[in-house]
Amino acid sequence: MKALSRLVKPPADGGDMVDWDAIYDRCGLCFPQDYRDFVSVYGGGTLDDYLGISIPPTGDSFYGDLLDDLEPSTGENSEHPYPYPPYPGPEKLIRWASDPDGDDAFWVLRSEDPDQWSVAVKNHQTRSWSSFDGGMAEFLLAVITGRHSSPFSAALPECLALATVAARLADFDGARAVLRERVRFTQG
Repeated sequence: MKALSRLVKPPADGGDMVDWDAIYDRCGLCFPQDYRDFVSVYGGGTLDDYLGISIPPTGDSFYGDLLDDLEPSTGENSEHPYPYPPYPGPEKLIRWASDPDGDDAFWVLRSEDPDQWSVAVKNHQTRSWSSFDGGMAEFLLAVITGRHSSPFSAALPECLALATVAARLADFDGARAVLRERVRFTQG
């Protein structure tokens, strides 16, 4: 989270306060620490009006839909077969982000320890899946800095692409300067 917050400036008002014990009581899940930290620093909203990050229900946030997808489902959509069974249980998916192109980012619940959950992305346009062996914050950082190619349908927004080039050139100050001026996290 520290590296991510150096590249993507957190909102001045801070993130959202979530009663994680109440969330556990409601759905029986603990969420990864990096995600809980992200929510407290950024809250629900979008990265550069592109990738919407879902959070648990808190007040009036448009992005408070994290728990909406926890109902058991059939596990398969005729257009996008899921490579994992639906929630609940191990090796299941929980959606934590989506973009305007219909792509979704999920946690893959491969462990009882939420800090061991990995990331999978469903690309709507190519009808393909990609995986990332790491957590949500590590995934976002890897995509922004170009250490992991973006699995999303659309190209990265221009400012994220410029920051990616700067980061690939090991110009982290340049990447931070680009992101400081143009990328924003918009709370919802």
